[in-house]
Amino acid sequence: YRFGRDEDKSPDLLGLGNVSDSIELGGFAEWRPGWAIVGVEIGQDVAGGHNGLIAAAYAGSQLPLGGDWYLEGGAQVTWVSENYMQRNFGITAEQSA
Repeated sequence: YRFGRDEDKSPDLLGLGNVSDSIELGGFAEWRPGWAIVGVEIGQDVAGGHNGLIAAAYAGSQLPLGGDWYLEGGAQVTWVSENYMQRNFGITAEQSA
């Protein structure tokens, strides 16, 4: 579930329109060989909120601290479709005016 945005929540958003909530279906895969972490995830909106696709890939590592505690860190790159970008960040000529 991804929350939308109401233009009346902030004066900075007035005139930009609302962004609908969306439900994304997808999946992920993760591999943890030893201390490394590598994974991918993908989600497609199925509720008409943005009608877009989101995909991410990440890599990192983990350091055991003792017991059930670990310190993890890494980096992630995310790609989103044009539909997602337009719905969440796009501005029409009328909105710009």
